[in-house]
Amino acid sequence: MMNLDEFAKSTNKKGSDLTKELKKQLIKSKFNLEKFAKQNATKDFYGPTTRSGHVRDYPLTGRLRSSIKGRLIHNQNTVSLILQAGGHAGGGNVEYAGILEFGGLANFNGTRRRIKPYFFLARAVQKEEKQLLPFLQKFLELRLEDLK
Repeated sequence: MMNLDEFAKSTNKKGSDLTKELKKQLIKSKFNLEKFAKQNATKDFYGPTTRSGHVRDYPLTGRLRSSIKGRLIHNQNTVSLILQAGGHAGGGNVEYAGILEFGGLANFNGTRRRIKPYFFLARAVQKEEKQLLPFLQKFLELRLEDLK
């Protein structure tokens, strides 16, 4: 299996230009993923009431939203886009990001409650996949043309 640079060298100048275009599109996708996830988190969590209809009697800090990060990792053989939430953000640890994304049991003011999943990250990935797919299809078609 060859990496992107080896593949570009095996084709002509057009192949190198296409590799640059792919990297450029993936960087754009990284920022789109962050934007969509932060929009989802804002819609899901920052209203005056909870999903169950209870009036919020606690302040929201914005740390979950601040912790959402997209990363593009390019090593010798692969290129990966990663979207994550949690870790340290805004002066505190956002250890609750996972349970809000995937759901589960949580302690809340001394009582155990079942949290339904929000999938604020997964919905962002789905939205970006729909936008990225046409680019990738065209990219692969052009690459195959280069090999002829």
